[in-house]
Amino acid sequence: MTIPGENVIIGYCDAAAAGVRLLQHVRGSESAIDSTLSILDVPVLIRTFGNVSLLIIRDVVADDKATLFAAELTDLLIGKKVVLLTAPNVPMTTREEECVFWTQYSSTKKLIGLPENVFQPIPLEKWTLKDAFLCSCLHFFQVEMLSLTILLVRGYKYTGRTSDGTSECIIKLSQALPLVLDALQLSTTFKIDAKSASVMKMLTMAQNITTTPSTLLYN
Repeated sequence: MTIPGENVIIGYCDAAAAGVRLLQHVRGSESAIDSTLSILDVPVLIRTFGNVSLLIIRDVVADDKATLFAAELTDLLIGKKVVLLTAPNVPMTTREEECVFWTQYSSTKKLIGLPENVFQPIPLEKWTLKDAFLCSCLHFFQVEMLSLTILLVRGYKYTGRTSDGTSECIIKLSQALPLVLDALQLSTTFKIDAKSASVMKMLTMAQNITTTPSTLLYN
């Protein structure tokens, strides 16, 4: 199993199912090449535009699979530059909910020039996460020193209703992602249909997602 290209953008079934829905409604300046792989029997869609691959994990990764899944995923990402989209349920003030938070690990291209009224560094010392998949990925990505950029917005639990607040998560990520890709000097131009992504139904999210006890976001 291989992932094409040097750059990978990951979306998964976070609390809001934001990243996974958003990436399924990205259109590039080049024709996409789709492929699939399976990690622990979880199907993963890879949509490649030139040197950028969108890695779309459309099914929920169960907590008891999260560690091994993240370890196997990390092996596939060695040598790649990774952008991870996430919308976990973390405590924020009303003002903070308007922001897109970011952090980087082992990145050779720093995020500079982003509007400070929109983008804020993730307060690593303040938040805890109950997202087992995200925490496992952060652990293994850092162990292997992957070039990693994380974009995070406040997530609300996906219910399939238009009033569940998840469309706002998608809109914020859809507005932030092109700016971040430009700052990272990725040449591929994306168009994102945030409206279609917001109304997309996620059948795999219909079940209640269980969480493990709070796990610290790794520094």
